[in-house]
Amino acid sequence: MSNKRKSSQIGRPAKRANIASTSAPAENDDEYLGMGIIEQVSLKNFMCHTELTMTFATNVNFIIGKNGSGKSAIITAIVVGLGGKASSTSRGSSLKTLIKEGSANATVEITLRNRGSEAYKVDLYGEKIAVERRLFADGQTYYRIKNENGKLISTKKEDLVQILDQFNIQVDNPLTCLNQEMSKHFLHSKNETDKYKFFMKSTQLEQMSLDYAFVQEHRVTMQETLSRKERLLPDLEREVLAKEQKYKNLSTITELKDKVVKLRGELAWADVIQLESALKPVQKQIEQEQKRTQKYEQAVDKAKRLEKEAKSAFEEAQKEIREYVEKAKSLDPVRTSSKKEYDRVRGAYRQLENRIKTVLKQRKDTMADKRELEKRIKDLMESANTDIESEKKNRETTLRNLRRDSEQLVAQMKNNSEQIQQFEGAISNCKDEIDEARKEARRVATEKQNTSERLRSLASGKKSRLQLFGVRMPKFVQRIEEEWRRKKFRKKPRGPIGACVTLKDASMAVPVESAIRSHMYAFVVDNHHDMKTLSQLRSAVFSPKEASQISIYTREFGNDVYNISSGRVNHNRFKCVFDLLNIEDPVVANCLIDMGSIETILVIPQLRDAMQVMQLSPRPPAKCTLAFTVDGDEVYQDRFYSNPREPVSRYLKADVDDEIKRCQHELKNCDLKLDDLQKAIQKKENECRRLQNELKRLEQTNRQSRTRLREFKVEISELEAIEDVAPPDVRDLQDEVENHERQIESLNAIIDKENEDLSRMNDSVATAAADWKKHDAEMRKVKDTLDESRESISRLENEVEKAKNDRRYYDESLKKHVKSVSDAIDKKKKEEELMERSREEARRVCAERVSTRRAPATVANEIQRVEFRIARNEEEHGQREQIITEYYEVKKKYKVIRQGIEWVKSFLKAVALYLKQRQESFLQMRQLISMRCKMTFDTLMQQRGFAGKMNFVHTERLLQLCVQPGDDGVITSDMRALSGGERSFSTVCFVLSLWEEIQSPFRCLDEFDVYMDMANRRVAMEMMLEISMHDLMKQFIFLTPHDISSLPRSDQIRVWKMADPERGQGGNGVASD
Repeated sequence: MSNKRKSSQIGRPAKRANIASTSAPAENDDEYLGMGIIEQVSLKNFMCHTELTMTFATNVNFIIGKNGSGKSAIITAIVVGLGGKASSTSRGSSLKTLIKEGSANATVEITLRNRGSEAYKVDLYGEKIAVERRLFADGQTYYRIKNENGKLISTKKEDLVQILDQFNIQVDNPLTCLNQEMSKHFLHSKNETDKYKFFMKSTQLEQMSLDYAFVQEHRVTMQETLSRKERLLPDLEREVLAKEQKYKNLSTITELKDKVVKLRGELAWADVIQLESALKPVQKQIEQEQKRTQKYEQAVDKAKRLEKEAKSAFEEAQKEIREYVEKAKSLDPVRTSSKKEYDRVRGAYRQLENRIKTVLKQRKDTMADKRELEKRIKDLMESANTDIESEKKNRETTLRNLRRDSEQLVAQMKNNSEQIQQFEGAISNCKDEIDEARKEARRVATEKQNTSERLRSLASGKKSRLQLFGVRMPKFVQRIEEEWRRKKFRKKPRGPIGACVTLKDASMAVPVESAIRSHMYAFVVDNHHDMKTLSQLRSAVFSPKEASQISIYTREFGNDVYNISSGRVNHNRFKCVFDLLNIEDPVVANCLIDMGSIETILVIPQLRDAMQVMQLSPRPPAKCTLAFTVDGDEVYQDRFYSNPREPVSRYLKADVDDEIKRCQHELKNCDLKLDDLQKAIQKKENECRRLQNELKRLEQTNRQSRTRLREFKVEISELEAIEDVAPPDVRDLQDEVENHERQIESLNAIIDKENEDLSRMNDSVATAAADWKKHDAEMRKVKDTLDESRESISRLENEVEKAKNDRRYYDESLKKHVKSVSDAIDKKKKEEELMERSREEARRVCAERVSTRRAPATVANEIQRVEFRIARNEEEHGQREQIITEYYEVKKKYKVIRQGIEWVKSFLKAVALYLKQRQESFLQMRQLISMRCKMTFDTLMQQRGFAGKMNFVHTERLLQLCVQPGDDGVITSDMRALSGGERSFSTVCFVLSLWEEIQSPFRCLDEFDVYMDMANRRVAMEMMLEISMHDLMKQFIFLTPHDISSLPRSDQIRVWKMADPERGQGGNGVASD
């Protein structure tokens, strides 16, 4: 069976109504009665009570129950709950003994009425004040003072003391809550001194007596101190007279003193002028800073605009990359086709060139034969000088040949010039191809070098995943750790993000890596300060190109991952990127959610399924922005982009060994590419040298042709100047020459035709070459632009983040600037106040402003010089200021001491008179209270037919109670000589007579009738009820173990019956009543 006690509360009206109902107020008038009375008591784990709540009537309350039922615990709770000590309850030496056995703490809550004109802070507490006190087993205790709504107002005991003072509640007064032990000690004691102490303490006369004794003690102390001061007064008076005589005998140095006074005035105003001068630049600076505020605002607007532009540029770059990928795919077939056409036309062109070379060789041979014949004709003509006709013909033939040769030479020079142009174009194209090949070779060599360095780093390192992000990444992370330990970061940066995540499904590495590719190298910081520190560290470790790939995101760190339940994509077959990643760090997870939207990206392995889900279905999944396939292809709702890269995971799925193998494979591919490119370059260089040699030959031929053309012109001029002679007969030879000429003309016609065909073919070659070069250039341009765009994506991301950080930075700078301007204005105000104080001080020194251009230091130096002269004169005549100061100080001191002594004398006299009056009043009050107590006691005793008398001997502090029980009884002053009932009745009468002299709003009396017989109990009960019910402004709480069913029925009386105690039930080791 449980040891927990259950207390029943039964409020029952009395059965008999012999009290006049006219004295009872209406129930609605309760709010005007009993300010400070107890409305409710609540106990928890207190003494023998586990939990008890008791509501009291405003006037009379009876608590009845058998011994051990916990009646006295309620009075103890009232005393303790209102701040009383454990010793005041006679229930133990410590409050922890009041806690119910087996409990760690106990709670007592007392609700006091707070109504009426003198209520305590009604606006704060309302009409009720609840005082809760909690006791702990370790001896600690605390208070909680609440208003009528249960709101906590205070936890200070000082506030409780003020409330009790306002209600005139005296918790430590034994008559306020009179328990059995106190009654036995004071009232049933034979010692008359104890009774007198009880009387003095309960009527507060003892406290008044102590207060008067305290005042008297201090008055005596002050009187002794005054006597000592008066004995010192004659010596001080003699000292004043001595100083006065010395002052009269002192010679004056008035002029220097006056000058010092004027200089001090000038110094004071010089300080003011200096402060005024210093204030002007401050005001100017404030005006300048206020103008700069607009620049800061413009900077903020510009940063916001740049942020918007950077975001737009980033989006455009992403769009351009997709467009360039599609464009590259569309250009590749056209480029291949144009290259084939160019090769075909160029082959035909070279065949035609070879034919032309053959015809030119034939023409050259024919022309050589022709020149040989002409030489023979010439020789004949020279041998036949006498033959005029032959000589003339020979000369004409020579002229004709020379002219023909000149014409042919001009045509040949023209043809050579055209060939030179062709060779120059071919050489230029060849050089361009060589440059392109060398550029590609350098790129492959750089790629090979980077791969080699990466391979060496991976092979020599500790095989950390960080090496997958570059050879410098481990060093960068190590530097971050070092700077973090040096407290350079406010919060430790996170990154690279690719190293902070792992895959749940390794087969999905390519699509997941494609989805977060732009964030793999990124780092996350908490604030702008850490962003700047990390940016400086990044610049120190990486090259500018490498640094541009490492983004830095700034966002406030949190301990929890975002709740994405309302914004994520859900599909019954496929998962989003967020679901495929293991992310332990909430900061990294939140960053990928914010920057990568990984909760809205689906991973669909097959392209067919991705197209079906994203484009062919009526609606794509809710919240889904795009999908990635297992090959890294991107599928949107309205478009599709294939992955231009090899579908291989380099970060998430790969480990260091896989990366080493991949680097070795790349090195082999680079070596093969370099070999092919070197061979192609060698071949092109040989071709270029051949073309250059041919070009040099043609140029040399042209130079020789120009020389021969000049010679031909000279010969023609000389022959034309010779007179005609008869030429020799060389017609056969001439016919043969003419035949050769016809052959040459025929060959020239063939050459001209072939040249025309060659020209047309050259145009076709040029067109095909231009078309191929155009498409090749477009393809290269697209590839270069695509590579640049891909590289710029990281840069643009950094620019976006930088723009955000700049915007935050300028926002903070604007706030700081505004604050600095405000601080400067405040500083200016303070300086103005300082200047004003200096001006006031200057006016006190010299009322009229002194205009001076001298600095304060200059004036101070002059004051020092004048004072030095004064000091030198005073050495001769004595120190004037010191003597004057000492004289006035001693005189003032003497005057103050004398006035103080006079005041203290008058004060002590007034205190003595006041104390005498108060002591007389105290004696009168004590006598009056004693008389009233005697009369009340005698009157109350007569109601039972007893004779009672109270004898006070105030001089000896004695109180004697004399009781005669009945007319035939014996008068006795020893209470123990009376029966238990007579003694209890006498005690009740004594208590009621003292109750008339206290002002507490409530009174508690424990087991007043414990030893009374039925007659005494009835009389005592009626007597207490009559007194209680006629004093409606007071509350009475009576405790009794007896039956009170004979109580009159009245609304002013409430009876609480305690539950019977369980067998063996105790209360924390304290004897229960």
